[in-house]
Amino acid sequence: MNPSTRALLLKDSCVAACINMAIGGAITWIMFGRLHEVPVWGRSGLVLDAIPSTFMPVLGLCFGLSSAMRRRIQVGRLARIDAELNAPAWIRLIPGSMPLRALCLAALTTAAVLLVTALGFRLLNVGSLMLPSVFAVKLAQLAIIGLLLGPIVDYRALLDR
Repeated sequence: MNPSTRALLLKDSCVAACINMAIGGAITWIMFGRLHEVPVWGRSGLVLDAIPSTFMPVLGLCFGLSSAMRRRIQVGRLARIDAELNAPAWIRLIPGSMPLRALCLAALTTAAVLLVTALGFRLLNVGSLMLPSVFAVKLAQLAIIGLLLGPIVDYRALLDR
């Protein structure tokens, strides 16, 4: 991969992290903004909130980055990657259809985040968090997701035909 493409993937990852944080911050404020102390467990707890506050930003990230990459290819700013020569084998496991890719990555990421969130809170024996801590945890989590998934989604979009 040439340095300009690598720089583009990094830039897109940073943009994805910022957008994820904005969407996730809004969802967190809508869900918990009126509370001083946020429960971890239960119907209105952080563990169940991990589902929409992960699924929606990842879905948006996948559609947004794939569409941007497709547009760059269409206008000639970027060339596709030859799937047979350059792509790692695991990247070909990600669906080629953009809607299916978005749904699969959103579902897998949500399942992973839900598992890690539940296990983390259980192991640390956390029953509730103050609202500023909730925002810190949520925004850090969404930034990490954007930074990790951004290059994967972009790279897979480069393989689209």
